[in-house]
Amino acid sequence: MENDPEDFEEIITPRLRANKNYQILDDKDELAGYFCLDRLSEEKVEVGLGLRPNLTGRGLGLNFVKELKSLY
Repeated sequence: MENDPEDFEEIITPRLRANKNYQILDDKDELAGYFCLDRLSEEKVEVGLGLRPNLTGRGLGLNFVKELKSLY
C-alpha cells in the first residue's frame, strides 16, 4: 500500500476504520476478501472490495456485489 498511505492508515487504525471495513473469511478462517462501504450522501455509497488472488476469475464477483448491496 505504498502508493496510497492515507488508505493504508485508515485500514490499520481502528478509529479511522470505524464500522465501514469488513473482512470475509473462508471455511478455514483465512482471509478470502474484504469490502468497505462509506456513505457519502443519501444517494451515494463508495464501495471498495477485493478478493484473494486465487479466488478471482471464478465467477464469484456478481454474488459478492449482490451481498454487499443487501447490506446498504
